[in-house]
Amino acid sequence: MGWTHKQKSLAMQACKHAGISEEQRVDVLLRQFDRSRYRGDITSTSPRLNQADFEAFMAIVERMSPGGRIMRFMKGYWDAKAGDWLQRMRHRVLRIAGALERAGILAGDGAGLSGWILHRVTNERTGKLEELNFHELQALMFGVASFATKHHVDVNAEAVATGAI
Repeated sequence: MGWTHKQKSLAMQACKHAGISEEQRVDVLLRQFDRSRYRGDITSTSPRLNQADFEAFMAIVERMSPGGRIMRFMKGYWDAKAGDWLQRMRHRVLRIAGALERAGILAGDGAGLSGWILHRVTNERTGKLEELNFHELQALMFGVASFATKHHVDVNAEAVATGAI
């Protein structure tokens, strides 16, 4: 369906408020959303962008804004809106990491996942899952999923066996 005119306008205003240039908006932010690619370009007019993409985009801009606030919205508003999606991503990461731990491939008690986050995702900024933004969570989720596939760990079978899904 794509973002509405109002959403695109709000995204542009938010970027301006946060001091994010047009080039930064395209190169740093929209590049993080696969659905922003349309006819060979990275654009906010892509018909594939959805509401979850918009909320995640605004949450990233919010974090980059002075004081963590965008225009008239309360501090943390967009982070909370995008939070449902981020929480689902965190849950999936934990499920995959748990399967890898039970298979003996990843260190137990969250130590392996924490190390993965610290060294492969955040460049030693943090090892905590709850401190990751959308882009970092996406990179982590795809990374551990690929790792599980490479080591023949069937995450879905594990999830069914443990009652996670």
